[in-house]
Amino acid sequence: MDNRHMDKRKALSVFLGALYGLVFRLFAEREDFDSYISVDSVTFLTIVPIVIGIIPVLLLRPARSLMLMNFCLPLLSVMLFFLVAFSSGLEDIVCLLILGFPYFLIAGLTGLLTGAIARYLHNRKTMLVLLLPFATGPIEKKLPSPSGQYTVRSEVVIHQPDSVVWSAILSVPELTEHEFNEGFFNRIGVPRPVRSVLYDSSGRLYRKGYFTDGLMFNEAVDIVEPLRHARFLIDLKSSHLRNKPLDKHILRNSSFRFGAISYRILPLSAGSVRLQLECEYELSTKMNAYADFWASRVIRDFEERLLQAIRAKLLH
Repeated sequence: MDNRHMDKRKALSVFLGALYGLVFRLFAEREDFDSYISVDSVTFLTIVPIVIGIIPVLLLRPARSLMLMNFCLPLLSVMLFFLVAFSSGLEDIVCLLILGFPYFLIAGLTGLLTGAIARYLHNRKTMLVLLLPFATGPIEKKLPSPSGQYTVRSEVVIHQPDSVVWSAILSVPELTEHEFNEGFFNRIGVPRPVRSVLYDSSGRLYRKGYFTDGLMFNEAVDIVEPLRHARFLIDLKSSHLRNKPLDKHILRNSSFRFGAISYRILPLSAGSVRLQLECEYELSTKMNAYADFWASRVIRDFEERLLQAIRAKLLH
């Protein structure tokens, strides 16, 4: 087989692996298939990359000694799948970051394993693996999802009296780009807080938290202990969410639920306080540990940068 023909076969095998991932992702996007498959499932996170890892190696059948090819071809399929998913708006960078580690690791290792046993496999029978996610998805949907309660807390010391700090947490003043130090997650698509405003509705206090890119959280004021403690309950149904993958797959997803956010002011020496910010949330997935790995990091990054921005605002 000449090199030109081999290159065409490599390109075709990579393309078909990526096409499989894209087709499954499009099925998962459809609401009428939600009872069978979804993007927040173990099937999508593990079984689909297994199949993507098998397809290019099985189609090309490189020699067992070409371990690097067996490992790299599935990675190229995943990269092409991610590129198309991102450019078409199916996924954004944050979602691809969450998918990236298991997809690249599982697809690459599966490619190595497939290459090692390829001579014992028969194409027609082995290609039945293409149907595997459509079998495991419905089974997974019928299994209960364990629920877990999680809390992330951050704090900062502010050299201002408690009365000054208190006024800045009930209604957070507008935070400029100079005051808010954007981090990695903000740069890849997580909106940053801009300001929050208290308002009264039918005798009850609420707060609107405004973020960049049009995101707005509506929060009911749950607890107010002047100069010490304020607690807000986030109501996503009355909030303004964006029509973007991050909001659709996480904020609108019943498997992730915000509980409350709380501020506590702890007096220190004269004229200084320790300001704590705590976020409570609930996860109900088949992979809570992995979901919390990312949720806790994004939330902690948000908390720490918001507290630092409030401190910068008050020290001006």
